[in-house]
Amino acid sequence: MKIREKKKGGSVFFSVEGELTHEGAQALYERMLNALNRGDTSVVLDLEGCGFVSSSGLGTIAAALMIARSRGGDLKIRRPRLNVRSTLNITKLDEIVEIEDDS
Repeated sequence: MKIREKKKGGSVFFSVEGELTHEGAQALYERMLNALNRGDTSVVLDLEGCGFVSSSGLGTIAAALMIARSRGGDLKIRRPRLNVRSTLNITKLDEIVEIEDDS
């Protein structure tokens, strides 16, 4: 799995390519936490290149969302594939995280 990070405007964007499983989820969490700790409170997680999200990946998203919101910010998910969106729907994570389908 590859993680790319880019600042644009007042947001930090993380793009995930590959499968977001336990090992990758840990790395993504550390990078998102570093961004939140340095004061970036608007996080966008682009999942267009992600084909699968495990329970660890879902936990990472939920944890980063809670931290961002506790600091007055937010986390958005961008362009999830159909199967990833289905996972977000089944777990009801799509009810608490804003999901953007357009680029």
